[in-house]
Amino acid sequence: AQIEELILELPYINEAAAIGVSQHDGGPSRLVICYVGIETKQALTDMQKLIKSKLNPLFKVNECYYLEKLPRTASNKVMRRKLRENYQYE
Repeated sequence: AQIEELILELPYINEAAAIGVSQHDGGPSRLVICYVGIETKQALTDMQKLIKSKLNPLFKVNECYYLEKLPRTASNKVMRRKLRENYQYE
């Protein structure tokens, strides 16, 4: 929740969801940010700088990706499980 609140400080982001994604070969989970707003190439760099300076320098955003909308339940909660299922390693 804290990560998502910080990410929303970026002017081009309207909604954000942070998910932890397990790696196929084991190891620590990767922090991935899914966001809605304006797609930009500088998003990952901006997110990394923001989290490092305002939250914890040990947190590392491994990847971010733009979505037109976040998947939601009938009660309007973000479906993080669905985000994890649709996430593709690059």
